[in-house]
Amino acid sequence: MGSLRTWGGRVVRKLRRLKRAVWPARAIPYLFDRSYYLERYPDLRRSEVEPFEHYLRFGAAEGRDPSPLFATAWYLKQNPDVRVSGLNPLVHYARYGAAEGRNPHPRFDAKAYVADNPKAVRSKLSPLAHFYRSTAARRGARAQATPRAEGGMPDKGNVEGRATGARSPRRMLFIDGGYPTPDRDSGSIDVVNFIRMFQALGFEVHFIACSEFGDETADDIRRTAYEGVRRLGAKIIDHRLAPSVARFLESHGSDFEVALLSRVSAGGQFYEQIRANAPDAAIIFSPVDLHYLRDRRDAMLRRDRAALRESQWTEGRERRLVRGADATIVVSEAEAGILARQEPGSRVITLPLLREVPGARNGFATRRNIGFIGGFKHKPNVDAVAYFLDRIWPIVRAELPDAKFLVIGPDVPTEMTAFHRDGVEFLGHVPDLTPVLEELRLMIAPLRFGAGAKGKVVTSMSYGLPCVATPVAAEGMGLSEATGVVTAESPSEFAGAVADIYRDPLRWTRLSQAAVRHARERHSIDAGIAQLEALLAHITARA
Repeated sequence: MGSLRTWGGRVVRKLRRLKRAVWPARAIPYLFDRSYYLERYPDLRRSEVEPFEHYLRFGAAEGRDPSPLFATAWYLKQNPDVRVSGLNPLVHYARYGAAEGRNPHPRFDAKAYVADNPKAVRSKLSPLAHFYRSTAARRGARAQATPRAEGGMPDKGNVEGRATGARSPRRMLFIDGGYPTPDRDSGSIDVVNFIRMFQALGFEVHFIACSEFGDETADDIRRTAYEGVRRLGAKIIDHRLAPSVARFLESHGSDFEVALLSRVSAGGQFYEQIRANAPDAAIIFSPVDLHYLRDRRDAMLRRDRAALRESQWTEGRERRLVRGADATIVVSEAEAGILARQEPGSRVITLPLLREVPGARNGFATRRNIGFIGGFKHKPNVDAVAYFLDRIWPIVRAELPDAKFLVIGPDVPTEMTAFHRDGVEFLGHVPDLTPVLEELRLMIAPLRFGAGAKGKVVTSMSYGLPCVATPVAAEGMGLSEATGVVTAESPSEFAGAVADIYRDPLRWTRLSQAAVRHARERHSIDAGIAQLEALLAHITARA
C-alpha cells in the first residue's frame, strides 16, 4: 500500500509540474476546459480525481475530449506518430503540434485562423488557445468554429464563421436498420416523425439504413420505403456514396452536428466509429424500446436459458450506449426510471410516441367489432394474438356472439390463419387504417411481454377508440380510464372489461373523449418538436 501511495504522489507532482511547464497559466482554461469536461462526462462528478489529472491519466486513453475543439481520438487518428509515441495528445499539441501547424479538431483549421488573425502569432499562444481567449471566451460561446464543407475541406472564412459562426446547413445523421414502412409498423411511424421534427428544427437529415446499405431495394416494399424517405426530403446515404457505413463515417463523420442512433442492433453498432470520426457531434441514442428487457421477458415466458443469456449481452451493450451518448430518448417513463437507476448521471429523457390525432368521427351506435393492430414480424404481437384467441376470445365470444375480432397487420404467420375460429377475420396489411378504425368499437392490446410504449395503444387513443390492455401493454405510459385505456390482466378480467365497454354506450363515450384529449395533450407532433428542440439546445451547446 505504501508503495502505491508513493507512486500516486509522484504522479500527482509530475502532473502539476507538467501543467506549469506546458502552458502559461492564462492558457490553461482554454486548452483544458474543466466545466466542459465535467458537463460532458457526468460520471466524473463522483470521482475524487481532479478533472485535469483524470484527463492526463485516463481520459485521453478513453477517447474523452478536454474541450469542445480538441478531439482526442481524431487527433490521434490524423497523427499516427503521436499515437506511436504514447504521448498524451493534448500535451503533444501544446508542446509540438500547434507550432507544427497541426489541427486540434476537424472543425478548426489552424493555418486559416493564423492567416486571418496575425495577433495569434505574437501572443505566443497556440491558435486554439488564442481563439478561445479572443473569441469564444469573450462571446460566451465555446464552439464557434467553421464547420467543414462537403469533402472535408474547410469553408472559406476564418474559424469564427466570419460574423455569425452559424452552421450552414445544420446536418444530422440518422442511422437505423432499414427504411421505414409507416403503413406497416408503428416503429416506422416514429422514424418518419423524427425526420420531420429535425427538418422542422432546421436540420438537413441524412439517413442510413445500415442493414440495407448495399441492397438494390429489389422488392416492391423496399423500393417504396426507399422512395418514401426521399420524398420526405432526407438525403439517403448508401453504397452509391461509400462502400460501407464505416468508410462513410471515416470520410464524412465530421460533417454532422448530431447523430441519432436508432436501436442497439442497428445504429447502436456505430457508436464508437462516430465518436472517433465525429468527435464533436452530439450523439442521441434511441433504443425504441429496451431490447434486453423485451428479450428477457420473452425468454422467461418461454423458459429459454440461451435466450436469457443473450438478453444479458444486449443489456450490457444498451447500457454502454446510454452511458456514452450525450442523450438517450425513451418512449416510456418506466424505461426512463430503469435507466435512471442503472446509469445514474446519464441524460435520459422521455419523448412519448407521437401521432396525428384525428379524433373520433363516429359515435357508439354506428360502430361494431373489436380490433388488434400490429406487424407480425414483431414477436410480442404474434404471442398476444395467439394468447387472446386461445384464452380470452372464447369468453368474449360467449358474451358477445355478434361481435367479430379483426386482426389488422402484415406478415401474419400461416399457422395462425390456418385454423378457423368463429368470428375471427385476418385483414392483413391495411395501407390506410382510418376507415377501419372509424368503424371499430373497441381495440385490444393483450401483450404478455415487450418493452417501451406501444404504438397500437397511442393510435387507438388518437382515434378516440377505447382500448383494453394488459399491464405490459400500458407500462410506463401513465394510462388509466382517465386516458381512455382500461387495464386488465387475467383472461377472465380482460374478457369482462371488453364485454362491458362494448355494451355500455355511456362508458364508451366517456373513454373515447378521454382518449382523444390525452392524445392531443401528450402525443401530438407539436409537443414532440418543442421537447426535441429543448434537448438539442442543451446537447449541441456542449458538443
